[in-house]
Amino acid sequence: MTKAILGIDVSKQKFDVTLLFSDNKVRKKVFSNDPKGFHMLREWILKLHEGGFHACMEFTGIYDERVAEFLHQQGFTVSRVNAMAIKAFAKSMLTRTKTDKKDSMVIAQFCKVHQPKAWEPDPLHIRTLRDLSRTLDALKDDNQLINNRLEKYQERESPAKKIWQDRLLEVQKTIKNVEKQINIHIKNHPDLEKKVKLLQTISGIGETSARTLIAEIPDIRHFKNARQLAAFAGLTPCQRQSGSSVNGRTRLSKMGSSRLRKALFMPVLVAKKYNPIIIAFSNNLIKKGKCKMAVVGAAMRKLLHIVFGVLKHETPFVEKYA
Repeated sequence: MTKAILGIDVSKQKFDVTLLFSDNKVRKKVFSNDPKGFHMLREWILKLHEGGFHACMEFTGIYDERVAEFLHQQGFTVSRVNAMAIKAFAKSMLTRTKTDKKDSMVIAQFCKVHQPKAWEPDPLHIRTLRDLSRTLDALKDDNQLINNRLEKYQERESPAKKIWQDRLLEVQKTIKNVEKQINIHIKNHPDLEKKVKLLQTISGIGETSARTLIAEIPDIRHFKNARQLAAFAGLTPCQRQSGSSVNGRTRLSKMGSSRLRKALFMPVLVAKKYNPIIIAFSNNLIKKGKCKMAVVGAAMRKLLHIVFGVLKHETPFVEKYA
């Protein structure tokens, strides 16, 4: 039996689905974005279609991950597609109305036309590193928030001050513990240790940044070229236009992994000072009159291209060949 197409538009609390059959019949429904909703989705589609189905969703890096893993575990074909591809497809269809239900229909139609390749979860040890890395990132955010709260008690004493000081010590202790777990995990997996060392050959990327990048970049074999990885990170340029003659400032699409963009931000600031390739690239953009943040965004994309080359070819970075 022919596979049905399942378009899924995912948000934090829910996901809207469109089930598109081979005879073009359509069914729509909304489910909660949690394990209960996942199982209800499975029961719903199995009642409507006895054959397999191809599920397709935009990659968000956060909200779609759990439902994608669930469907994959159930043995169904799953594709996670960059939002820019869906947006371009919607424009080609002259689809202008922005609603979740319509989006899930557009995603289903995209899947039917383009038949995107099947997605597979990263190996367990990669997902474990990603979980630890994101936990560490969240703890560091907590650390900063608590320090901000303590600033108000610099000039006076309060029972609350001791509470926040104790909480800060607890968070800092946990941070050290998680960092230790990450160190051990990487040393126990030679492929991770090799990738971390390779990325450190790029001026601007230290050990901490290298670990975060390895955690957030999926299997590099999933990308045909550096442009695809840049699109995955939401670092492709997007031109604002009005009518046929009025052009706005080019900006980043930001339709991709916000975590990967965040992981590149500090390294690129360092690279703009110490990496000859990024320095020359940035200076050239400045001479062309690009604004500060536009230069930073472009430099992040350039740095990610270098990261792609190093990981793809499994060779250290050599500046003269960049």
